[in-house]
Amino acid sequence: MSKIHSARRQFVRFCCVGVVNTVLSLAVIFSLTWAGLWVYWANATGYVIGIIASYVLNSRYSFGARMTLRRFLKFLLTCGLSYAGNILAIHSILAASPSSIYASQFIGMIVYTAIGFLLNKFYAMK
Repeated sequence: MSKIHSARRQFVRFCCVGVVNTVLSLAVIFSLTWAGLWVYWANATGYVIGIIASYVLNSRYSFGARMTLRRFLKFLLTCGLSYAGNILAIHSILAASPSSIYASQFIGMIVYTAIGFLLNKFYAMK
């Protein structure tokens, strides 16, 4: 298999994991928010579940890599920085428009994804 074909396959798998992870995270976040949990706790719970699923699926399915402590720690650092961007985005939107709880979650997810991709590409998955 050529390197280009292999990279393309990994990218497609990475995107599939991202879709599954996004649906899972949103389902948890929105279900908990709807049930009355504080927006930040709902968000944190959704992201913890999503981070675990993402690490396992990306390690095994996307990259075929062994799950190691070092890789997991780099992945967690990447997720932590991405999550900080997510919370900053949510907080900024809610400060401007307190009723935009659901929209803030979507925008926060976009910010998280952008930061996460860049950090994974240039740091965690190298």
